[in-house]
Amino acid sequence: MTPWIKGKTKKEYPQLKLLNTKSVISKPIVANVGLTLADTEYSYSLPSGTKRFFIKLRNPGYPLQLCVVSGESNTIYHNIAQGGTYEERDIKGTGLVLYFRTTAASQVAEIISFK
Repeated sequence: MTPWIKGKTKKEYPQLKLLNTKSVISKPIVANVGLTLADTEYSYSLPSGTKRFFIKLRNPGYPLQLCVVSGESNTIYHNIAQGGTYEERDIKGTGLVLYFRTTAASQVAEIISFK
């Protein structure tokens, strides 16, 4: 188990196994955003000072549409394939908001960000 993600295993976050504790930015923040309705845009504001984040759907059976402009998650978006995870690193600036949607109701978006 990775020491900085309590209760999570490398199997649940396979990308994180590539990181070593010397290069990991401190202060991980885990957020779960409920997507109760299908085809509805939801948002999450990354904490101030975020340098890196991962986002995925808990249920690997559906894709996730991700964008950074409100109202665009159904027109101009990055498609995260079923079971996929999106990672962004070396983030500069503040006030980044993620906007996302999926085609199925009752889903959970899992977001891990690092300061």
